[in-house]
Amino acid sequence: LIVTNEDKVRADIYQQEQQRKIALNNSVSVDDFLRDLKVVVKIGISDDLTITRIEQLLSKTNQFNLTTKRHSSADLIKITRDGGKVLWLSSADRYGDNGIVGVAILVETKHRTWLIESMLLSCRVIGRKIETVLLAEIVEILRGENADELYGQYIPSKKNHIVSDFYKQHNFKSTDKKNNFWKFNLKESNIIKPNYIEIVRND
Repeated sequence: LIVTNEDKVRADIYQQEQQRKIALNNSVSVDDFLRDLKVVVKIGISDDLTITRIEQLLSKTNQFNLTTKRHSSADLIKITRDGGKVLWLSSADRYGDNGIVGVAILVETKHRTWLIESMLLSCRVIGRKIETVLLAEIVEILRGENADELYGQYIPSKKNHIVSDFYKQHNFKSTDKKNNFWKFNLKESNIIKPNYIEIVRND
């Protein structure tokens, strides 16, 4: 039964992706395609219902993964208990629901200074500006905590070169070239979100 259900979901996802490819080929531009997709992104905090999927993404996602750090459910619970934030992102569009496809782990390294310890996105949704939405939402969440600075790190791996310039592309400033650390001033800088993606906070 489990195999049958998994096969059905896999078939649905494949069919949805074929429809997206056809729509992209028929679009005047990538931006037109993205607008027509009617993407809805939902962002929430890890709980008993989502922690297994978060752990799965952390263990399997390699391409769009800024640090490729692996965490167990126990690790995630400890991060939360120690004051960190474990966020998930789900995505749906006119062709179907992709489910939870993104994860971000935030830790406070010192008073009002936070680090994106992990950030990743499933290859299913790469190239749809969803990564910009997730980063912009991280910024807004931390502003709500009265944070001043946000740091991110890129740790190169064999497969994640596509995100090597991610922080640079989003107005972060290099602070440690040797270790690939980047800084974002939460009081002065902004990240512009694409206006064709609807965002829902699952607080």
